[in-house]
Amino acid sequence: VVPPPKIGYVFDFGRYDGKAIEKVEPSYVNWLVRTPNTWKERPDLWKALHFMGLVEQFEDAIDTDEPMVNYTFDFGVHKGKAWGNTPKKYRRWILSEAFLLESRPSLACALRDAGIIKSENKGLEEDIDI
Repeated sequence: VVPPPKIGYVFDFGRYDGKAIEKVEPSYVNWLVRTPNTWKERPDLWKALHFMGLVEQFEDAIDTDEPMVNYTFDFGVHKGKAWGNTPKKYRRWILSEAFLLESRPSLACALRDAGIIKSENKGLEEDIDI
């Protein structure tokens, strides 16, 4: 038996909070597809559903080429939200503040894993890939 491909989306809301999309009941995923307000407000969820072929591009969709970052903020104005469910302007600000990445190793690691920053040793300004 071949396992399903890892999509990378982990719910940060609802009854499946903390679970990967591959691990939830198919009926819940079907419900999400039928409730576009839910996934249109959560870009990472939309990307996962789009990747799975369940939803189409929509007018205000985000850039599908942007890497998925597996990180949920544990600080700041967007505490509790996944990286991809925060405004792009906020994410760029986070990337410009070296002290945040230095003081939050899990954030820096998630950004390295997604290919947004390339190393621990170089200046962040040079490494930003978003």
